[in-house]
Amino acid sequence: MSGELPLGQWAVYNATLIGRGKTATGFGGGIGWNSRDEASPNVINSIFSEFAVGVLIDTDGANEFTSGSADMRNTIVDAAVGPSGANAIAQLLFTNVVRLNTVESPLLGGVSYTNDMCLNPRPTLVSPAFRNVAAQGPGLVATTYRGAFAPGDQWAYGWSALDELGYLKGAYYPVPAAVTCVATTLSIVQTAGYVDIVFASVPGATYRLLGSTSVNAPLASWTQMGTVNANEATTTFNVPSTAAPQQFYVVVCQ
Repeated sequence: MSGELPLGQWAVYNATLIGRGKTATGFGGGIGWNSRDEASPNVINSIFSEFAVGVLIDTDGANEFTSGSADMRNTIVDAAVGPSGANAIAQLLFTNVVRLNTVESPLLGGVSYTNDMCLNPRPTLVSPAFRNVAAQGPGLVATTYRGAFAPGDQWAYGWSALDELGYLKGAYYPVPAAVTCVATTLSIVQTAGYVDIVFASVPGATYRLLGSTSVNAPLASWTQMGTVNANEATTTFNVPSTAAPQQFYVVVCQ
């Protein structure tokens, strides 16, 4: 029944949620945010990207949004379903322009679902995340952007699973904006006295080779094997066998 007590009350400011893609309907139906009955949430200054459905409000949960105890404001939604990426009840979050919720791409640095260090949840300099930013709640630090990241933020490095498992772009060696991080295919060939590590490259970019005896080791602990300036679409690191006891290698853009 609608309006039953107690209500679950919470608020979140500056969250970034990235789904499994707009065609993926698994993982709870591919829904960015499902507000259930007897819930009174407030979502402000956030980003929902790459979801099949952006927002779903259960029928019994609509009363809290129409009464004003629950709300979503100043939030970007990028989803596949409908003009607002929401179900019919949740349309009110978008038709009321005072809420300043927008349906558009947040223009993040890059989305990748494999550990190729090409996930970049930071907004690009032309991202709409820098517009329509709401004032923060009591006790929170003011921001000039929506979502969890500013363009140069590195707060997720060094401790998060995304970083340690090799998903974040540039990891401990952030990639300059002018260089595109590419997922490279490594070919490791043993030759007389050398290990040849061949990878796809972007001419003009600089690459760093890292080695480790453990694929699960934090990237910061991997040994730097060398750097190279790429001149062609394919580049090779030549590592002397005596200096290459590592069993695993990663090439990152510098």
